[in-house]
Amino acid sequence: MDAEIICFTERRNRRHHPILDRVHAYWDGLRNGRDAPSRAEVNPRGLPEVLRHCFILERIAPGLGRFRVAGQHLSDLMGLDLVGLPISAVILPESRDSFEASLEKVFAEQCTARLTVVSPKGIGRNAIEGQILLLPLRDDLGHITRVLGCLAMDGNPGRPPRRLEITQTTFRDTTRYRAPMPDANGEVPDHPSPEDRHFPERRVPNAQVIELPMTTE
Repeated sequence: MDAEIICFTERRNRRHHPILDRVHAYWDGLRNGRDAPSRAEVNPRGLPEVLRHCFILERIAPGLGRFRVAGQHLSDLMGLDLVGLPISAVILPESRDSFEASLEKVFAEQCTARLTVVSPKGIGRNAIEGQILLLPLRDDLGHITRVLGCLAMDGNPGRPPRRLEITQTTFRDTTRYRAPMPDANGEVPDHPSPEDRHFPERRVPNAQVIELPMTTE
């Protein structure tokens, strides 16, 4: 059954996770107006305070990616080292089709994706919520076959493994959008731009999807 589509004002009122905002601003600075930076430009020293939340994926098939780098936050959630494993290992089966479609869109259409996720309650585990950020990267040949990602979950994860259900996905066209840069205190402002005023919405199974084509008046 399709999930309910929320309006943009409701989405905007939801808190943006500061860890994801920090990674997005770093990536946006690297690309410097391009649609995507290269994997070689990503330096762990640029994200020391949030590195444990970051990961890098390699595209292995349409909609499929495996971990080349996985921070400690992900390892703690799953209870094992994820390097070499497909990212689908951390997604619940009912959300995998939706996630694979989102990941392939990032690879193929020069966009970023921000996903709201939940890990349901279980024995010895409270329900927790968080966000995933997917940012495209180019390989040495100039093709977008890598993704810089970030996962931040709120609350005590409890007993691993914690797999994730996708409840909402938001895309941004990277060719027409620049993220706000952090201020002197490291905070990223969330000022709405005129480009946020027009967007189509479409339904997909298991997740709310909002397209932001970044058209301007």
